[in-house]
Amino acid sequence: MKNSRILCALLAMILCLSFVFAGCGKTGEYPVTVGHTEFNESPVKVVSLSDNIADIICYMGYATKLAGVSDSCTQSEIKQYITSVGNEASPNTELIVSSGATVVFADSTLDEAVKADLESKGVEVIKMLYPQDEAQLKSLYENIGAILGGNTEGRAKGTSAYDRLMTILSSATDEVASVAATKTVCYLYLENGRLCSLTGKTDDGMVMSYLGATNVAANFTSKYADKSILKLSNPDYIFFDNALVLETLSADENLKSLNALTKGNVFELGKEELTRQGESIINVQNFMLSSMFPNFVDAPKVESEDLSSAYNVTLTEDMSF
Repeated sequence: MKNSRILCALLAMILCLSFVFAGCGKTGEYPVTVGHTEFNESPVKVVSLSDNIADIICYMGYATKLAGVSDSCTQSEIKQYITSVGNEASPNTELIVSSGATVVFADSTLDEAVKADLESKGVEVIKMLYPQDEAQLKSLYENIGAILGGNTEGRAKGTSAYDRLMTILSSATDEVASVAATKTVCYLYLENGRLCSLTGKTDDGMVMSYLGATNVAANFTSKYADKSILKLSNPDYIFFDNALVLETLSADENLKSLNALTKGNVFELGKEELTRQGESIINVQNFMLSSMFPNFVDAPKVESEDLSSAYNVTLTEDMSF
């Protein structure tokens, strides 16, 4: 009788362990819950309608999961290798479904009717807000990592990529600290005909805070550039969105004599490039620092996914394939 009880206990223990190791059909990495959305497995293919999220996905090393992006993803390498599914607000849902993607990353611009249509066809859609500070940026990295790679490994990969990003940005800033400290800079663009500037906060061109120089717009009360402060601060360097911005400055009697303009220290850089927070922000920082300080040594190549290798495409010298 005693032996029977021991045998029963052993069988119960084995049965229990089998459930533990099987995880009742779950690996421990999943399910992943982000916001109000639960993901039960790692998606093989995803679509990113947000250019910022696509930038982060590639920087983290998950580029091979991208089956499609929106037209807002103008990053040269992404455009070369990944199919566009149309506008970020109202993409072609049939293209998304036929791509094999089971998850779509989007931001607040996505039309709710499109979201509902995709979900009715079995595609999970998650809207992710643009980060307002560095804590939220880190959380964005971790959540994307968790969705793509799981609660432990994926989230850790997100943390590692975020830490690497911030280390590279800070190291480059330290490199120019001695010469940049006395310099002033600003980034200008036009919105509805009005001159605007980036403050350098996480949600407003954060790279401006990683240049070593003083961003004259850091204390502006709104995105609209205060021309009197701009004239008084007289920036040494101006980066601008497009030629129309430069024309606006040159035609303004109060601004046309700014140091940056008279000395030719003005550099064109598309505004969308300053709002991406993956490898793009490192490339933008390198461009800006190299423009301001010719002796600046570019940051080493980051460990992001090389899309030509990831998609097994060999480019010729004329960039055809």
